[in-house]
Parts: sequence; C-alpha cells; structure tokens
Amino acid sequence: MGCRSRSALASLGLSVAVIIVLTGSASAQGLFGGELTGLPLFGGFTGEIATCWPTKSVCGPLTFYAGWGDDRKGTTLSFDLRRADTGPFGDDLLSIINTYPVRGLWLGLAAQANLTAAIGLYADAWVIIPSNRLSEETFSVASPFLGGKTWRTNTDWWFADGALSFDSRGFGKLLAGFRYDRFATNFKYPDNFAGAVGLSSDRGDVTINCYLPFVGLQVDQKSPGGSQLTLRVIGFPWAGGDVKYHDSIGSGVLTEDRIELAKGLNKTYFLEAFAEYGQAVLGSGQISVFARWNMLHGTAKRIPIDDVFGGVPLVGRYQFAFDRQSWTFGGSLSLAFTIP
Repeated sequence: MGCRSRSALASLGLSVAVIIVLTGSASAQGLFGGELTGLPLFGGFTGEIATCWPTKSVCGPLTFYAGWGDDRKGTTLSFDLRRADTGPFGDDLLSIINTYPVRGLWLGLAAQANLTAAIGLYADAWVIIPSNRLSEETFSVASPFLGGKTWRTNTDWWFADGALSFDSRGFGKLLAGFRYDRFATNFKYPDNFAGAVGLSSDRGDVTINCYLPFVGLQVDQKSPGGSQLTLRVIGFPWAGGDVKYHDSIGSGVLTEDRIELAKGLNKTYFLEAFAEYGQAVLGSGQISVFARWNMLHGTAKRIPIDDVFGGVPLVGRYQFAFDRQSWTFGGSLSLAFTIP
C-alpha cells in the first residue's frame, strides 16, 4: 500500500487507542434502553425526545463502520500562473488541471463520553483503502496551446473528528467540533501524451492538510420497535490548511524539473450530511446502514515563484485550488458500554 497508506493506518490505530481509553474500563450493555441521544458519526447513539434529561452512563457506545466511497464528480486540482510580471503572455500564462476519482473502502471507529446529562464528548477516525484510478491532466501555456496526459495515482486520505454536543431536548443536538483532514496523492508513470510536454519518468504529488472547525445539528427519531433514524448536518464557511504541490514537466524543461507550491489556504469551505438507520439486535447491540456526503473546496493564497519554462521566465503569482466531493454507503455495528 506504500508508506503513505501505512502512515494513515498507523494514525487510525492511534485514534483507536484514544477511543478505547475514552470508553474506560467498561462492560457491554443493551444499546436501546431509550436513554441515550447522540451523533452516529461520533458513536451511533440512540435517544427519545423528553422534557428532562435522563441519567446517562459516562461511557457511550463504540461503533465500527465500513462502507464504499465514490467521488463521482472527480477530485479536481488546478494550478495557475496569473498576472505575470514579466514575459510576453500576460495573464493565464500557465495552467495545469488534474481530475481523478477517489474511490475505495472506508473504515471508521467512533466513541462517546457523557460529561453531563446534556453535554457529550465525541471522537471518531476514518481511513480509506483506495481503489486507485487514472488522473486526466490538461496543460496549457498561453491559452492557444493545449495538451494533456494521464497519470497513475496513489491516494492517501484519512480524517479524525472531535466534538462537543448539547442536547436541547426537543430541538435536537447542537454540535461544535474540529476535524483534521489529510489528503495526499502521488502521480507517476505519465502516459497518453497529447501535445503535452513531459517524459514517462516525470513524477508529481500533492499534500493537502485541512483544519476544519464545524458546527451542526443532529435529529434522532426512535420507534417503539427499537429502530432508529438519525440525520445530521455539519459544516463551516471557513477552514484553515496548507498545500504542497509538485509537478515535473519534462526533464530539463523546467528549472529543477518541477513547480512547487507550499502555502496556506483561503476561500475554503466544508459541508457534510450524514444519515443512519439502525435496528437493535440481541438487546446489546445495533446494526445500521448509513450514507454520507461531504464536500470541500479550497484555494491557496497566491505567492510569487520564480521559474523558467523553455527559456521564458515565469515570474508571477501562482494559485492552487481544489474541489472534492465524496459519497459513502455502508453499514455499522455498535456496542454499548457502561462503568460498573
């Protein structure tokens, strides 16, 4: 799977350890005693609307998730040189766009702790085992010239959440939290050159670290038969982060054979919707199906970079932008815990 994937799995393992500590020395109990409310992505809790808060165990349920993710629109990375200070071409001197699907098996683990009857603490971690696909790259120098090629890709994507919730008793759960999202792709073995400059030995990579605060709302509906429907939306109109981008374009064509960008993000926003339907089983667990959709858009701040393309100085302000949307469908198993 490569170093990046092993790093992601190691990070998931660390998160698992933290979550196990969060649950404390606990023993399993029935999930559906009709007392817990909560957020499925952060633990798959259950609940009923009431006029007062019920007594809750310190430890909430532990939930294991598995599902297939599909980026149907394709992840898009764009790199542009704008408002060049020198050179004959002016604006939009250089443009590189990569578009590729990100698909694979998502694995997740989530847990809950109840700080008070109304306030909860939640944590989760997710990692994708990717089914890597080809990336289509388009390349233009001074708009009239267009070219393209394909890359083989190797993607590493994982994220972890932490959140506080407040049970408003009747209105739903108010959520406030933070997500760290790490997304990286290696590009290698370019092929199918169509007017683009490059060699089969070229390599590229992008690493995007996002720090995503979020707020949201969750609503739970439980039936007398033990089934539960949970709906949740979180997001925020701003996110912090940084990006590092590297694309070789033909050995000896570009100075040091690469373009590189490392800078913070701006004009970034994040949104996620989550739905889960579950049924109590054997009085001590819950099996569920879930669907998740999320999207993230970010633009890197423009910075000056001095490089040379075919003897023409590319002195100007580079801009990097990315768009990513993902659907995930799967199932989960929850086990409830309590401190004896």
